[in-house]
Amino acid sequence: MTAPSSRGSTHGLQLFAVCAALTALALKQAPSRLVGDTKLDLAVDPVRLMSRALHLWDPSRDFGVTQNQNYGYLFPTGPFFALGKAVALPDWAVQRLWWALLLCLAFLGVVKLADALGIGTVTSRLIAGLAFALSPRMLSTIGPISVESLPYCLAPWVLLPLVRASVSGSPRRAAARSAVAVLCMGAVNAVAVVAALPPALLWLLTRESGPRRRALMGWWVGCVALATAWWVVPLLLLGKYSPPFLDYIETATTTTAVTSLVEVLRGTSDWIAYLSGRGGPTWPAGYDLLTNRLVITYTLLVLLAGLAGMLRRDLPERLWLTACLLLGVAAVTAGHLGDLHGLFAAFEHRQLDAALAPLRNVHKFDVVLRLPLVLGLAHLVGRLMTSSAAPDAARRQRLVVTVAATAVVLGAAIPALGVGLAPRQPFTDVPGYWHDTADWLADHAADGRALLVPGSSFPDYLWGNSNDEPMQPLAQSQWAVRSAIPLTPAGTIRMLDAIEQRLAAGEPSPGLAEDLRRAGIAFVVVRNDLAYARAGSTRPLLVHEALAGSSKDIVRVVSFGPKVGGARGILVDEGLERAYPAVEVFSVGRAPKLELVPLRDAVTVTGGAEAVADLADQGVLGGRPAVLAQEAIPELARNPVLVTDTLRRREVAFGQLNDNRSQTLTSTDPLRVDAHAHDYLGPGDAARLTVARLIGARALSASSSASDADAFGGAHPENNPYAAVDGDLSTSWRSDPGKGLAGASWRVDFNALRTVRSSTVHLGASAQRPVSVRVTTSAGSTTERVAADGTVVVAAGRTTFLQLMAIAPRGAGLEPFEITEVTGLGIRRTLDVPASSRADVISLTAAVGRRACYPVAGAQLCSSSIGRTGEEPGGIDRTLHLAQAARYAITVTARPRPGPALNDLLDRGAGVVVTA
Repeated sequence: MTAPSSRGSTHGLQLFAVCAALTALALKQAPSRLVGDTKLDLAVDPVRLMSRALHLWDPSRDFGVTQNQNYGYLFPTGPFFALGKAVALPDWAVQRLWWALLLCLAFLGVVKLADALGIGTVTSRLIAGLAFALSPRMLSTIGPISVESLPYCLAPWVLLPLVRASVSGSPRRAAARSAVAVLCMGAVNAVAVVAALPPALLWLLTRESGPRRRALMGWWVGCVALATAWWVVPLLLLGKYSPPFLDYIETATTTTAVTSLVEVLRGTSDWIAYLSGRGGPTWPAGYDLLTNRLVITYTLLVLLAGLAGMLRRDLPERLWLTACLLLGVAAVTAGHLGDLHGLFAAFEHRQLDAALAPLRNVHKFDVVLRLPLVLGLAHLVGRLMTSSAAPDAARRQRLVVTVAATAVVLGAAIPALGVGLAPRQPFTDVPGYWHDTADWLADHAADGRALLVPGSSFPDYLWGNSNDEPMQPLAQSQWAVRSAIPLTPAGTIRMLDAIEQRLAAGEPSPGLAEDLRRAGIAFVVVRNDLAYARAGSTRPLLVHEALAGSSKDIVRVVSFGPKVGGARGILVDEGLERAYPAVEVFSVGRAPKLELVPLRDAVTVTGGAEAVADLADQGVLGGRPAVLAQEAIPELARNPVLVTDTLRRREVAFGQLNDNRSQTLTSTDPLRVDAHAHDYLGPGDAARLTVARLIGARALSASSSASDADAFGGAHPENNPYAAVDGDLSTSWRSDPGKGLAGASWRVDFNALRTVRSSTVHLGASAQRPVSVRVTTSAGSTTERVAADGTVVVAAGRTTFLQLMAIAPRGAGLEPFEITEVTGLGIRRTLDVPASSRADVISLTAAVGRRACYPVAGAQLCSSSIGRTGEEPGGIDRTLHLAQAARYAITVTARPRPGPALNDLLDRGAGVVVTA
């Protein structure tokens, strides 16, 4: 029998005390410092954020974007932060008070819901409220992305009016109150709002049928529809006009890899909490919940107590609570492929990358199962408190149970007091020099857009991790940046990537200024204050090397802030980190202007958007506008056609900016990344890809390659499987270094049965070679010892394939399996350029590498970590398909290859003879 609910002053003081403690906990997190929570705009200028959110189209950033649910900040988050600004509270304090509000809402909601349901005692409801407010999901998300926690916190408040109205009262008034709670969830994350509604819907469905249930359900559905209409309509418009950015963000493989049954029940199903990089865990509290054994034990105890309470036959509303638990578990584990997974898991997994992509982050449904578990905890603790009949024993039992249950719940919340709820790298404020940069650009806005370089997956600066670019709340002019997920069309992303690759190469680019001006870019803003190692960005040294030699039009016009980087007397980043002003602004020459040009003056370019940069480098555009051949335009039928090989079949690691592209693939090479999209492709691009083709073999493959888009440490296209048969001992195939030596294999499939009498396999000079190699052919397998010089002689005989697998020594680490050459196989590779009806200019470009040495202050700074050979170090091999014969004037640019032969030429002072 449950204890009656307390309405007295004592209970009110208890609620106040707990809320005060939760507020103190929030204020304790990184005091006096801002953190990168959700939107930097909320802390810097919330009113301006809300004014921008009134428009679906934002022309100010990234060449114009459809805003992704920014209208969700119009209520209640935006007004809360605006009020804090209005009363002159410190920005960091407003952030923490927002967290405190969410914690208190979550706590009070469960206490009042348990009271309305008649579950537990006054004390056990307080403990359950704490368990809900300090659950793993809340501890993980409230610091770095608090708006995603808001629907979670308000879910009990959606239920509360419906529970009370199931017995008495006005169904219409109850439905309206419930809908107000839905309204207060905002709309920053529509899926999180939807995920908070199933408990209420299941409550209505499990009521006794009759006029009251029908009225309550009808009014509730109508009121919720009205409460969400303000964001549902813009969301539908966003889906209609926005580029398919869902294809470029996390995949179902990523989001469901961690949703095993135990982790889902514990509440640690959010995949971001598992991430940790050079700057430490992305979400410290979430990571501690996964790695701290004591915390894991406490969370399991809370889970077991909740399940035990749910299993008791005397649990009120057991049917509804069980339905919520089962639905929540099914929703969060959907698509998880592991040793134990559901019957339809494979189908669900595929759909989460297709039709169900908006629901891909299944962890947002955690609230559906968390509510019944904490209510089960309230019931169990309440029963344990009241199970003794003797007064003295009952008092002792209540005290012991209360202390033990509270200790377990607080023990599960240790991360809040230890590593803290704030995300890593908090900061005191946006540096003043960024304000100065924004003001200067605003004064020169008429000259054109500013491009922030280098690009970065996330804005991780030396002064802190702001989660958003400081230009976002500060800019009063147009600007752009290559971030992890630009909300722009594929062609724009490819154009930005072409610029980024030129900067990352650290090489002069003759057409860089022209390419920037064509994109309407007047200024390049170099962010030397980026923590480039943490942000995955290009080194400032390489950016400056690329800009300095590209064009006389690119000149530095102003700089802001103190010098950063290059610690005096300390070798940083092998000496490659130099001291530069925090922010530098470069002009790219004459201001770009918007003008109308007759189509007859344009040229048609086949290939990706990056082709324009290559053509600008080669000086063949002649100032004419370029139109990409994505669709047939009759007016362009007579215009010059420029054929390129830039649009190649590759895989791209979305979200990574550098070393993110695989080698050029054949038309039959399997795609390794489990994702809906594999490259940034526009309409019709998939039918116009340049593909690799093997001559003398049907396929070259490997267990893994360092050239794979998802290879550990980034993709190195030069280490693709063909490098082992290209006749060049300076190139090599390497397995993915993150997968170790044991079991790594390389394989060639021939076109037909052939005889391989003798072939020498040259292994690379890795720190750890295999002790032997398993050679497999059509005739079977043999094991060959590796000679002292790193070679293996193979006599395969008559076979249709040859496979080489490493047999690693004991204790082998993560060294890759490396093969520099397999001789005697006679295999070549060419790249097939798609057929074109006409080709006035043919531009073929080898995927070149990056040098390892740079002249700085009269000295050569060298690092093998930045040197790249390139996918085609031996030159260009292309096959072109033209509809008709034509005469062409050949222009070739040759690059010397570093090595003994070049050194010998330089030593002898000999020239280079070219014949044609």
